[in-house]
Amino acid sequence: MKTLITSTLTSLILCLFLQSCTTSDGYTNIEELYKESLIALKSNDEDKIKIFVTKLFPDKATLNYMKKNGISYRGLPHGLDERPELLDEGIEKYTLKLKEYADDLQQKGILRDLEFVQFDRPLLPEEPLNSSDTKNLDVLFNEPFGEFISPNTGEKARYKLGELIRIDGKWKVFTSPKLW
Repeated sequence: MKTLITSTLTSLILCLFLQSCTTSDGYTNIEELYKESLIALKSNDEDKIKIFVTKLFPDKATLNYMKKNGISYRGLPHGLDERPELLDEGIEKYTLKLKEYADDLQQKGILRDLEFVQFDRPLLPEEPLNSSDTKNLDVLFNEPFGEFISPNTGEKARYKLGELIRIDGKWKVFTSPKLW
């Protein structure tokens, strides 16, 4: 009996470990993604911003899914075969841009009380990415600007996190943010 329990627990742990290696981390909902971006910005902490950015960027599971399903977008995943450091460099640059933006909002005195209001337009209907390389129905595209307001001052902030592509159920960024 003890051997059966040990064997079952070992199998369960192995399954959980393997699942975590093959499941992409990220956001399933764009509004949640933008609200989390605001939480990261409000922290004004480079490490916390980097955690958000890392979750937003394509990870190994996303790249493996893309390879397995013949999906290619903006040189990914195949460009990383030649230059794997590009992903880490992208995360560093994106993190720096968001940190600088948080600093700017802090200097304006609006960072602490900013609230998500809406997107600049209705989100695009969930349709497949229109790309000759991508015929997979679980690859969707969107790039909304999030609109934020400081209730205390009435000042607004607006930013776009970049081109967001939903791959295997998770929204990932493939371009630089636009920050105003």
